Amino acid sequence: MKNLARRIAEHYLNFEYKDLNEKVIKETKIRIIDSLAVSIAAFDALPVRIIRKIAEKYETKEGATLWGTNKKTS
Repeated sequence: MKNLARRIAEHYLNFEYKDLNEKVIKETKIRIIDSLAVSIAAFDALPVRIIRKIAEKYETKEGATLWGTNKKTS
């Protein structure tokens, strides 16, 4: 029997957009837009500024870009 991780990976490798129903697509779009809106609204909040400052200490050339900056971090 295949392990759970392999079964999940195989499922998603064979999964296609056309397999999603309209409700799933609509609800996913809502969640993505909501997440973006919250992220933008919180950009200048004190906790976000603090964590951004900490992340900037670990700047790298190949890291992920800190949202709203031109800095990359690991």
